[in-house]
Amino acid sequence: MWYDFLNNADLSLISCAKPILPLDPHIKTYNERIVEHYELDYIYDGGSGMIINEGVPVSLSRGMLFLRNPGMRVEGIPPYCSYYTIIKIESDYKINLPEMIFDKNSQLEPLFEQLYLTYISATEPLRNFKIKMLLSQIFYNTYEISTTLQTEGDSYIKRAISFIEENYAKKITLTEIEQYVRIDKYRLCRLMTSSIGVSPIQYLNNYRVNMACMMLLKTDISVKEVCYACGFSGKAGFHKFFKERIGKTPDEFKKYAKLYLL
Repeated sequence: MWYDFLNNADLSLISCAKPILPLDPHIKTYNERIVEHYELDYIYDGGSGMIINEGVPVSLSRGMLFLRNPGMRVEGIPPYCSYYTIIKIESDYKINLPEMIFDKNSQLEPLFEQLYLTYISATEPLRNFKIKMLLSQIFYNTYEISTTLQTEGDSYIKRAISFIEENYAKKITLTEIEQYVRIDKYRLCRLMTSSIGVSPIQYLNNYRVNMACMMLLKTDISVKEVCYACGFSGKAGFHKFFKERIGKTPDEFKKYAKLYLL
């Protein structure tokens, strides 16, 4: 399990930052980079930003925690705000942090706030000890959040996500997802909403938009072709979901990508 290293880990903080909106409007991208140390990036204001992990764009919302291993390729597209934390981990175990945890109940946010305030307070008594304790608590809570899905519901959610990601380009319905997963669709909706914050159809549309972003970033095909390649039935619906999630129309995003991201 990814968390085995916590049994004998020595955690120390390299840096902790907390940008606040509005950000500098001239910054269009936090350029793609290779991660050097272990990182925790907790989103406390998603804005209309995006993080691209290993070439896959993810639209942001509050409560997302991105965990990064050295060597990962990542790029941030503002505006968004996060507790950006760089840490050093020493352990006898192999360390392979999960890419993302969704903290739907905001358990972690006050811990990151305490960590940030302690980090910037050079005169606080027992500062280094407190930082170690907060890092340990953050990782423990992350472990608890990540294991809440280790239930019967987890297998249903995984099957639904697998079906959606394999068939997003087709015209699939909630009934088809229900039949594949073999669970009542209302129960599936409750499970996914309580566990990952979105219903099956919301996940489908979000995934379609994410894949559309990647096509617009990485290919020269037209917006219309991207629309149908990602499973949308028409440009009106495509534009609606795309703008709701990204904050720009597909045409605006394509122009933006050419100017600033490519």
